[in-house]
Amino acid sequence: FVRLISNQLFAYLFNRFSFKRITLIAAVFAMISTLLYGIADSILIWIIARVIWGFCYSALRLSSINYSMQNKKKGFSLGLSKGLQELGPIAALLIGPILLQLTTPSITFYFFGIASLIAIILASFLPELKHIPFDFTIRFNFIPSSFNFLTFLSAFFVQGILIVTITKLFFDPSISLISLAALAGFYL
Repeated sequence: FVRLISNQLFAYLFNRFSFKRITLIAAVFAMISTLLYGIADSILIWIIARVIWGFCYSALRLSSINYSMQNKKKGFSLGLSKGLQELGPIAALLIGPILLQLTTPSITFYFFGIASLIAIILASFLPELKHIPFDFTIRFNFIPSSFNFLTFLSAFFVQGILIVTITKLFFDPSISLISLAALAGFYL
């Protein structure tokens, strides 16, 4: 739900401030939100961490689209960027349970949080995008366009159903990690 508001907010912020600055700040707060999961001792802290992550995800997703569109091969660059975004949760789904078996939930979140330092370092080396500011107003429309509805359905079936199915299968001892990875690759 946070992303419905934050997508428009970040479109405004990218328009007002630099892409690189917002991307770097979002990468820092994404790391902080992941570390918060590790120290969370109440549902309130988990909710705060999720809200922070929702804002960060919006910023990072919009940034990746804009950086992709700066490439000469826009379609290839955007496809690669989106493909890597889809592989991230699957990699976490495969690595996370292994870490949970070897360590504690807190240590697992700390591991992923500290690994996020790579994103901060990479964001600091991003070039500044050439951007022509334009007048921008934030407005929310409760009736989605046909394209937005198609996007929702695609995300529901690919991300939602895939993640739930793999999570369920992950706890089935008769299915190997290789089989799960193959299933995810076939589905995507």
